[in-house]
Amino acid sequence: MLVRLYALLAALLPPGFRARFGDDLVADYADLLEESRRAGGLPVVLTRGLRGLGDLALRIPAERRAERARAGRTSFSSRASDTMGTHLRDLRVAWRALAKAPAFTLTAIVTLALGLGSTLAIFALVQGILLNPLAYPDSERIVEVRHHSPGLDLPNLNNSDGTLRFYHANGDPVFAAFAGLDVSRRNVLLGDTPERVPVLYATPEVWDVLRVPPALGRAFTAADAAEGAAPVALLTHGAWTRWFGRDPGIVGRTVDIDGQSTEVVGVMPAGFDYDTDGLALMAPLYVDPNGPFGAFGTDGIARLRDGVSLADARTLVSDLQARLPDFFPEEELDASFLESAGWSASVRTLREALVSGTDTALWVVLGSVAFLLLVACANVANLFMVRAESARKPTAVRAALGASGWRIAWSVLAETLSLTAVGTALGALLAWGALAWVTSRGVADLPRLDEVAMGGTTLAVAVGLALMVGTVLALLPILRLRATAVADGLRRDGRTTTGGRESTWSRDVLVSLQLAAALVLVVGSGLLFRSFTRLQAVDPGFDPDNVTIAGVSRSASEDPERALAAHRVLMERLEGLPGIDQVAMTSGLPFIEGNANGGSFDIESRPTPDDALPPVAMNKSISTGYFELMDMPVLAGRTMQRGDGDDGRPVLWVNQTFADRFLDGQAVGERVRDNDEGEWGEIVGVVGDVHEFGLNAEVRPMMYVPAGLHDWGPNLGVARVVLVIKGSLDPASVGTSLRGLMAELDPGVPVLTVRALREGMAESMAQRRYTMIIVLLAGVVALLLGAIGLFGVISYVISQRRREIGLRMALGAERQDVERLFLRKGVKVTAFGIVLGLAGAVALSRTLASALFEISAMDPVTFVSAPLLLAAVALLASWLPARRAARLDPMETLRAE
Repeated sequence: MLVRLYALLAALLPPGFRARFGDDLVADYADLLEESRRAGGLPVVLTRGLRGLGDLALRIPAERRAERARAGRTSFSSRASDTMGTHLRDLRVAWRALAKAPAFTLTAIVTLALGLGSTLAIFALVQGILLNPLAYPDSERIVEVRHHSPGLDLPNLNNSDGTLRFYHANGDPVFAAFAGLDVSRRNVLLGDTPERVPVLYATPEVWDVLRVPPALGRAFTAADAAEGAAPVALLTHGAWTRWFGRDPGIVGRTVDIDGQSTEVVGVMPAGFDYDTDGLALMAPLYVDPNGPFGAFGTDGIARLRDGVSLADARTLVSDLQARLPDFFPEEELDASFLESAGWSASVRTLREALVSGTDTALWVVLGSVAFLLLVACANVANLFMVRAESARKPTAVRAALGASGWRIAWSVLAETLSLTAVGTALGALLAWGALAWVTSRGVADLPRLDEVAMGGTTLAVAVGLALMVGTVLALLPILRLRATAVADGLRRDGRTTTGGRESTWSRDVLVSLQLAAALVLVVGSGLLFRSFTRLQAVDPGFDPDNVTIAGVSRSASEDPERALAAHRVLMERLEGLPGIDQVAMTSGLPFIEGNANGGSFDIESRPTPDDALPPVAMNKSISTGYFELMDMPVLAGRTMQRGDGDDGRPVLWVNQTFADRFLDGQAVGERVRDNDEGEWGEIVGVVGDVHEFGLNAEVRPMMYVPAGLHDWGPNLGVARVVLVIKGSLDPASVGTSLRGLMAELDPGVPVLTVRALREGMAESMAQRRYTMIIVLLAGVVALLLGAIGLFGVISYVISQRRREIGLRMALGAERQDVERLFLRKGVKVTAFGIVLGLAGAVALSRTLASALFEISAMDPVTFVSAPLLLAAVALLASWLPARRAARLDPMETLRAE
């Protein structure tokens, strides 16, 4: 498409220059686009391609002046001065002409502003989130290493202490440095006010990986990360500003983190947040020098060695996995076990890792608004075609008086560029406002949102789009107003219809393209809408209505018995308040507080053979009353009772999926343990399945363990819990009551965000919802613009054929015959658009396949209903002007003609 546009633009070069260099210019431009595609894909192709179009557009007048100078017509300086003056006069004439047609001008500007503004806003999001490098030196060489074991039902694993040691010992051929990171929340006590903040724990190699030194003080060292070392931390710039007013003497002072006095050894530079909102501290991460292969819970990032490409790193890391059995001789990691587990490792850039899960949605939205821009441009092009047709005779007079083809083309280009310049400026303002709204609200929890801005690249794209759109909009009118049509233009007297019929062909094509693009967007939005409704219809396995959640976080160093007793007192006091019916606690909630752990276990009655993989399940801690509060049915056995877990006798509950997969549905009375040395825990109940990890995620085997003081493996402790509160009070009232109670019982313990459980569920689907809404709006607007374009075509044809209509009706034609005459034209244009649109929709559906839930990318309901909707709207847009034509008075029409 860009090459064809470049070739059309090159046709405006002077004949002599075009004959000598035209083919080479087009060939070089095609080579540039191919090289750009290999170098960086579509974004680089668009950037360089638009720049090339702009360069050619500026070169055309220069080459024309040079050719005239070589022909001896005038000196270069005087000719340039005359040309500049002429062009400025033509611009003033164009502005006056546009001012005299306010309806046309306003319609074109608003249409272009909406199309360009939405495209620029989404492009800025895509650039800031997906394309821009991270704020680390040579950031594209920073990678993340993850592991996968589908045979153990663990498709996505990060790293353990053991794998961190493994890559340190074996990764030298690939990695210049390898670091482990873990973001956890900790209690920070500032005076009498506790605050729960994110803390980035990292091994000392992080400084060699990220290469971002502290702005103040020093980095922590290997000695700081050793077992038993005195605790140290660095403040982020935000925490330094918020807590200590940027006091330069902060280094050496202490802060209370989870009850430990921690020395501040430095301050990180502004902007450092490692993609964690509100990151406050950075501290050393201890890695057990004898850590096992399992217990995955740490992110692993590395910097590639010079000369090692990403593809090389993937190959080398994959080959390294064969050394795992030798590195962990005491563990059962022979080659057959790894093969049965489907064990593998993957390497991707850190940028890709941080935006994973967001890229598909953003590309879909960008493609949608690009289609909308195409429809908007086609709509404005139709307006220019009508305007050009009405100016055909005055243009022919100018040509007859000696105006050159270039002068006539420039007059049209001056109008289109003026309109697109204003439309682009207005669109840029709309995009800026939309981005400000999105970034201020943190819409859909997008990563790297603080890096999104209307920067130089976005503005360059805006200028490039303006030049491209203005040039394309001018091409069709220029071709219609070519100087060779002088005689035809002078012969027109307004009574013939041939010219009108000729001019509608190109407008028909434009409208068909509009309708095709609209159909693509309608199909896309239909697929996303049906997918979203299917997702919302999924039974989550619990009742979120009238449920408020709140986090209560005590220090990890606090005595567990005291912490559990304090939690229970708090729940009892809450249950005694008016408007609160039930209170329970858990280590993690579905969708929101994803604190479920996972791992392998043994079943006493079904020992795992030596050559087989052990079963794997997720687990979480809960308190008495959790099942009843969440309306989770107990399908077999008994519910949880007070005292479960307190007497040291391990008991647990499993979901129906666990029972069916591992115990043929009969789980009550069976005993399980999580390791060879652990104590057996008895299954005393089976509960209904819950979509713990999202409505679109498969239900996984789950074990529910009483939150208590027992030592059974899956027990997740009681320091940090989520309170689940059911009653008639709204979340704000619950929060007020909870904070008041906590201030009375234990003022040093922070209460985290208090909100409705249903609100949290909605946030988990926010990206899907926003993607669907944007594509749906783009489809509606495109459909409306397509209908307006078709309405305009039929109306224009009727205006050109009024005399013919009058003659037909005077000779006996019925009104229904006239209506059918113009409806047939609308049907032809619509049918062609539907055929093109269905082809485009099939291609789009393949892109959307990964984002759909429980519907096919070729969903027959969508692919049937969308064309029918388009056909109905198009039929209405055709019928309205056809109906008006059928009501014309033939005698008045003929007298007027």
